[in-house]
Amino acid sequence: MMERCRARGLDFVTLWGHTSHYLQTSPNYQVAHGIVTAACQLLSLKLDLQELKISSSSFEEAMQQAVEKDAQLRAYVTKLEEQYDAETVALSEIPNGKDMVRELEEFLKGQRSGGNTGLGT
Repeated sequence: MMERCRARGLDFVTLWGHTSHYLQTSPNYQVAHGIVTAACQLLSLKLDLQELKISSSSFEEAMQQAVEKDAQLRAYVTKLEEQYDAETVALSEIPNGKDMVRELEEFLKGQRSGGNTGLGT
Protein backbone atom coordinates (compact mmCIF):
# COMPACT_ATOMS: atom_id res chain seq x y z
CA MET A 1 0.00 0.00 0.00
CA MET A 2 2.86 2.37 0.82
CA GLU A 3 4.41 1.80 -2.61
CA ARG A 4 1.13 2.65 -4.30
CA CYS A 5 0.74 5.78 -2.20
CA ARG A 6 4.29 6.83 -3.06
CA ALA A 7 3.74 6.11 -6.77
CA ARG A 8 0.64 8.32 -6.77
CA GLY A 9 2.27 11.11 -4.78
CA LEU A 10 0.08 10.51 -1.75
CA ASP A 11 1.30 11.20 1.76
CA PHE A 12 1.01 8.33 4.19
CA VAL A 13 1.96 7.33 7.67
CA THR A 14 2.60 3.96 9.23
CA LEU A 15 1.73 2.97 12.76
CA TRP A 16 3.51 0.10 14.42
CA GLY A 17 2.74 -1.69 17.62
CA HIS A 18 5.23 -3.52 19.77
CA THR A 19 4.63 -6.71 21.65
CA SER A 20 6.81 -8.99 23.67
CA HIS A 21 8.93 -11.22 21.47
CA TYR A 22 7.55 -14.34 23.13
CA LEU A 23 4.06 -13.46 21.85
CA GLN A 24 4.68 -14.36 18.24
CA THR A 25 1.00 -14.88 17.51
CA SER A 26 -1.03 -13.28 14.83
CA PRO A 27 -3.33 -11.50 15.05
CA ASN A 28 -2.46 -9.82 18.33
CA TYR A 29 -5.66 -8.05 19.31
CA GLN A 30 -3.99 -6.06 22.10
CA VAL A 31 -1.59 -4.46 19.64
CA ALA A 32 -4.34 -3.97 17.08
CA HIS A 33 -6.51 -2.25 19.67
CA GLY A 34 -3.63 0.04 20.64
CA ILE A 35 -2.88 0.97 17.03
CA VAL A 36 -6.50 1.63 16.11
CA THR A 37 -7.01 3.66 19.30
CA ALA A 38 -3.94 5.77 18.48
CA ALA A 39 -5.11 6.26 14.89
CA CYS A 40 -8.53 7.37 16.09
CA GLN A 41 -6.93 9.91 18.41
CA LEU A 42 -4.59 11.20 15.69
CA LEU A 43 -7.39 11.54 13.17
CA SER A 44 -10.10 12.66 15.63
CA LEU A 45 -12.24 9.68 14.65
CA LYS A 46 -15.07 8.34 16.76
CA LEU A 47 -15.22 4.59 16.15
CA ASP A 48 -16.87 1.89 18.20
CA LEU A 49 -13.94 -0.20 19.32
CA GLN A 50 -15.90 -2.33 21.78
CA GLU A 51 -15.57 -5.54 19.74
CA LEU A 52 -11.83 -5.03 19.33
CA LYS A 53 -11.52 -4.24 23.04
CA ILE A 54 -13.33 -7.48 23.92
CA SER A 55 -11.03 -9.41 21.56
CA SER A 56 -8.03 -7.70 23.18
CA SER A 57 -9.19 -8.73 26.64
CA SER A 58 -9.81 -12.31 25.49
CA PHE A 59 -6.36 -12.40 23.89
CA GLU A 60 -4.72 -11.16 27.10
CA GLU A 61 -6.57 -13.78 29.14
CA ALA A 62 -5.52 -16.57 26.74
CA MET A 63 -1.88 -15.43 26.88
CA GLN A 64 -1.94 -15.35 30.69
CA GLN A 65 -3.36 -18.86 30.76
CA ALA A 66 -0.70 -20.08 28.35
CA VAL A 67 2.06 -18.60 30.50
CA GLU A 68 0.55 -20.10 33.65
CA LYS A 69 0.47 -23.59 32.08
CA ASP A 70 4.10 -23.56 30.92
CA ALA A 71 6.60 -23.44 33.81
CA GLN A 72 9.54 -22.63 31.54
CA LEU A 73 7.70 -19.78 29.85
CA ARG A 74 6.43 -18.53 33.22
CA ALA A 75 10.02 -18.43 34.56
CA TYR A 76 11.17 -16.60 31.44
CA VAL A 77 8.40 -14.00 31.69
CA THR A 78 9.15 -13.49 35.39
CA LYS A 79 12.83 -12.93 34.55
CA LEU A 80 11.90 -10.39 31.85
CA GLU A 81 9.57 -8.56 34.25
CA GLU A 82 12.30 -8.39 36.89
CA GLN A 83 14.77 -6.99 34.33
CA TYR A 84 12.19 -4.42 33.22
CA ASP A 85 11.51 -3.38 36.82
CA ALA A 86 15.26 -3.03 37.51
CA GLU A 87 15.73 -0.88 34.41
CA THR A 88 12.72 1.27 35.33
CA VAL A 89 14.19 1.89 38.79
CA ALA A 90 17.56 2.78 37.23
CA LEU A 91 15.88 5.23 34.85
CA SER A 92 13.94 6.84 37.69
CA GLU A 93 17.24 7.65 39.41
CA ILE A 94 18.38 9.80 36.49
CA PRO A 95 17.86 13.49 37.36
CA ASN A 96 15.35 15.34 35.27
CA GLY A 97 16.57 17.54 32.45
CA LYS A 98 15.79 20.85 34.17
CA ASP A 99 17.85 19.93 37.23
CA MET A 100 20.75 18.81 35.05
CA VAL A 101 20.71 22.07 33.07
CA ARG A 102 20.48 24.15 36.26
CA GLU A 103 23.45 22.31 37.80
CA LEU A 104 25.47 22.65 34.60
CA GLU A 105 24.74 26.38 34.45
CA GLU A 106 25.83 26.76 38.08
CA PHE A 107 29.00 24.81 37.37
CA LEU A 108 29.83 26.93 34.32
CA LYS A 109 29.16 30.18 36.23
CA GLY A 110 31.51 28.96 38.93
CA GLN A 111 34.17 28.19 36.33
CA ARG A 112 33.87 31.69 34.84
CA SER A 113 34.17 33.39 38.22
CA GLY A 114 37.23 31.32 39.10
CA GLY A 115 35.48 29.27 41.75
CA ASN A 116 34.93 25.55 41.55
CA THR A 117 31.47 24.80 42.85
CA GLY A 118 31.38 21.26 41.46
CA LEU A 119 28.30 19.54 40.18
CA GLY A 120 25.58 18.41 42.53
CA THR A 121 26.60 20.72 45.37
